[in-house]
Amino acid sequence: MPFPRIGSRTMGANTMGNQELNFNQDLRIASVQRGPKITLMVNGKKILAYEGESVHAALTATGIRNFRISKTGKPRGVFCGMGICYECLVIIDNIPDQRACMTMVRDNMEIITEVPFFQKQKPKENNMDGNE
Repeated sequence: MPFPRIGSRTMGANTMGNQELNFNQDLRIASVQRGPKITLMVNGKKILAYEGESVHAALTATGIRNFRISKTGKPRGVFCGMGICYECLVIIDNIPDQRACMTMVRDNMEIITEVPFFQKQKPKENNMDGNE
Protein backbone atom coordinates (compact mmCIF):
# COMPACT_ATOMS: atom_id res chain seq x y z
CA MET A 1 0.00 0.00 0.00
CA PRO A 2 1.47 3.41 -0.92
CA PHE A 3 2.13 6.08 1.67
CA PRO A 4 -0.82 8.42 2.32
CA ARG A 5 -0.50 11.74 0.57
CA ILE A 6 -0.62 14.93 2.59
CA GLY A 7 -4.02 16.49 2.11
CA SER A 8 -5.61 13.21 1.07
CA ARG A 9 -8.61 11.78 2.86
CA THR A 10 -6.42 9.39 4.81
CA MET A 11 -4.40 12.26 6.31
CA GLY A 12 -7.20 14.82 6.64
CA ALA A 13 -7.66 17.79 4.39
CA ASN A 14 -6.00 20.51 6.48
CA THR A 15 -3.81 18.56 8.86
CA MET A 16 -0.07 18.96 9.11
CA GLY A 17 0.31 15.38 10.30
CA ASN A 18 2.31 16.39 13.41
CA GLN A 19 -0.51 16.87 15.90
CA GLU A 20 -0.85 13.25 17.00
CA LEU A 21 2.85 12.61 17.47
CA ASN A 22 4.29 10.92 20.50
CA PHE A 23 7.16 13.28 21.28
CA ASN A 24 8.82 10.51 23.35
CA GLN A 25 9.52 8.30 20.33
CA ASP A 26 13.02 8.04 18.93
CA LEU A 27 13.44 7.01 15.29
CA ARG A 28 17.26 7.19 15.34
CA ILE A 29 19.45 4.22 14.42
CA ALA A 30 20.54 2.80 17.78
CA SER A 31 24.04 1.70 16.68
CA VAL A 32 25.22 5.21 15.68
CA GLN A 33 27.49 6.95 18.18
CA ARG A 34 26.16 10.38 19.17
CA GLY A 35 27.18 13.45 21.12
CA PRO A 36 25.83 14.36 24.56
CA LYS A 37 22.05 14.47 25.04
CA ILE A 38 20.39 17.87 25.03
CA THR A 39 16.81 19.10 25.29
CA LEU A 40 14.88 21.18 22.75
CA MET A 41 11.48 22.82 23.07
CA VAL A 42 9.45 22.13 19.93
CA ASN A 43 6.00 23.70 19.76
CA GLY A 44 6.03 23.93 23.55
CA LYS A 45 7.03 20.29 24.15
CA LYS A 46 10.41 18.95 25.23
CA ILE A 47 12.20 16.59 22.88
CA LEU A 48 15.53 14.82 23.08
CA ALA A 49 18.35 15.69 20.70
CA TYR A 50 22.08 15.13 20.53
CA GLU A 51 24.87 17.65 20.06
CA GLY A 52 26.06 17.54 16.46
CA GLU A 53 22.61 16.96 14.97
CA SER A 54 20.85 19.41 12.71
CA VAL A 55 17.42 20.71 13.70
CA HIS A 56 16.09 18.72 10.74
CA ALA A 57 17.62 15.47 12.06
CA ALA A 58 16.32 16.06 15.60
CA LEU A 59 12.78 16.85 14.41
CA THR A 60 12.68 13.95 11.97
CA ALA A 61 13.97 11.53 14.62
CA THR A 62 11.03 12.57 16.79
CA GLY A 63 8.58 11.95 13.94
CA ILE A 64 8.02 15.57 12.93
CA ARG A 65 8.13 15.77 9.15
CA ASN A 66 6.08 18.87 8.35
CA PHE A 67 7.88 22.06 9.31
CA ARG A 68 5.81 24.91 7.92
CA ILE A 69 2.71 25.86 5.94
CA SER A 70 3.21 27.48 2.53
CA LYS A 71 1.51 30.60 1.18
CA THR A 72 -1.08 28.32 -0.41
CA GLY A 73 -1.78 26.48 2.87
CA LYS A 74 0.09 23.29 1.98
CA PRO A 75 2.39 21.56 4.50
CA ARG A 76 6.11 21.69 3.76
CA GLY A 77 9.07 19.74 5.11
CA VAL A 78 12.60 18.84 4.14
CA PHE A 79 13.12 18.44 0.41
CA CYS A 80 16.81 18.81 -0.42
CA GLY A 81 18.41 18.60 3.02
CA MET A 82 21.30 20.87 2.00
CA GLY A 83 20.00 24.43 2.29
CA ILE A 84 19.00 25.05 -1.32
CA CYS A 85 15.21 24.67 -1.41
CA TYR A 86 14.12 26.56 1.76
CA GLU A 87 11.22 24.16 2.34
CA CYS A 88 12.31 23.37 5.93
CA LEU A 89 11.92 26.88 7.38
CA VAL A 90 11.09 27.04 11.09
CA ILE A 91 11.19 29.64 13.83
CA ILE A 92 14.23 29.16 16.08
CA ASP A 93 14.52 31.22 19.27
CA ASN A 94 11.92 33.67 17.91
CA ILE A 95 13.83 34.23 14.66
CA PRO A 96 11.66 33.26 11.66
CA ASP A 97 12.76 31.59 8.42
CA GLN A 98 15.64 29.52 9.79
CA ARG A 99 16.63 26.49 7.70
CA ALA A 100 16.24 23.36 9.83
CA CYS A 101 18.62 21.39 7.61
CA MET A 102 21.47 23.89 8.06
CA THR A 103 21.09 24.78 11.75
CA MET A 104 22.77 22.71 14.44
CA VAL A 105 20.85 22.07 17.65
CA ARG A 106 21.78 23.81 20.92
CA ASP A 107 20.63 22.93 24.41
CA ASN A 108 17.32 24.62 25.31
CA MET A 109 16.75 25.81 21.73
CA GLU A 110 13.14 26.80 21.12
CA ILE A 111 11.69 25.70 17.78
CA ILE A 112 8.27 26.46 16.35
CA THR A 113 6.90 24.60 13.34
CA GLU A 114 3.55 24.63 11.54
CA VAL A 115 3.24 28.42 11.44
CA PRO A 116 1.23 29.60 8.42
CA PHE A 117 3.20 31.95 6.16
CA PHE A 118 0.97 34.93 6.93
CA GLN A 119 1.13 34.48 10.74
CA LYS A 120 4.91 34.39 11.26
CA GLN A 121 6.21 36.10 14.36
CA LYS A 122 8.74 38.82 13.78
CA PRO A 123 11.62 39.33 16.21
CA LYS A 124 10.96 41.95 18.86
CA GLU A 125 12.66 45.22 18.13
CA ASN A 126 15.12 46.44 20.69
CA ASN A 127 13.71 49.62 22.22
CA MET A 128 16.67 51.96 22.75
CA ASP A 129 14.98 54.16 25.40
CA GLY A 130 14.18 51.21 27.68
CA ASN A 131 10.39 51.56 27.41
CA GLU A 132 8.44 48.55 26.18
